[in-house]
Amino acid sequence: MGLELLQASTADALTITGISRRAFHSDVEVGSKEKTGPPGYMSVPFHTKMARSNHLFKLLDDGLIVGGAVLFFG
Repeated sequence: MGLELLQASTADALTITGISRRAFHSDVEVGSKEKTGPPGYMSVPFHTKMARSNHLFKLLDDGLIVGGAVLFFG
């Protein structure tokens, strides 16, 4: 199966929020002065809203969510 980028559902918001938090907080290991990220990166309601408006995507590796992205197409 490999890697797939698919539109996420509201049911994926909690998982993606956890991944987002861990990803941005790990930036302190490579030079960030504090554990922070962009607005909404730790918010389940934000990720849920993005899923409802079709902007939240999930990266799957053999069916397991391993990442996420908020994307806006122009």
